[in-house]
Amino acid sequence: MTTKTAESKRMDGYERREQIITCAMRLFEKGYSEVSIGDIADAAGIARPLIHHYFGTKRDLYLEVVRRLSHIPAVVPSGIRGETLDERIDASITRWLTVAWRHRNVWVSTIAIDAGGSADDVGRILREADQVAVDRMLDALGIRGDGPKEQKLRIHLLAFGALAKTASRLWLKEQSLTRDEAHLLLTSTLRTIVVDVIGLE
Repeated sequence: MTTKTAESKRMDGYERREQIITCAMRLFEKGYSEVSIGDIADAAGIARPLIHHYFGTKRDLYLEVVRRLSHIPAVVPSGIRGETLDERIDASITRWLTVAWRHRNVWVSTIAIDAGGSADDVGRILREADQVAVDRMLDALGIRGDGPKEQKLRIHLLAFGALAKTASRLWLKEQSLTRDEAHLLLTSTLRTIVVDVIGLE
């Protein structure tokens, strides 16, 4: 077990939770069934009851990891800059692919809902993340309003999100797409959607 340092013992509740989540993210890359609460406790240098105190069960901790990782790509487009629509789309997809690569193992597992047991809770978290992703993408593209066109675009972007997840799997796991091919597929599709629905150029 990792030695508990004085600094580690002084962590407040928030810091301790973040430490546990960071360790769990790394370990769950091996797969949900391959990781025990004891493994996570050892990696964090703490006793197992502390994990139960903060998160309950292993399943609850896994769901928190899924929530964090599924929202990471969702918030990526925030703060995107660009003079034109094409520049903003390119920057958004580039940054999204970079983050997906950085967290590729757990992100692929999250897409596959590889958690064992009922997938209802995981599915709900992923649907919430999809809505966040749409909000962030609209912000990145500079599209405001809540009219019929904007509502239609939101629906199209939800469908685009499903394409992005599939492209991620084909690129990161199956390697039947290269990153450049995934980038071209996603940027060209997103541009087509926005131009057709909103009429932007």
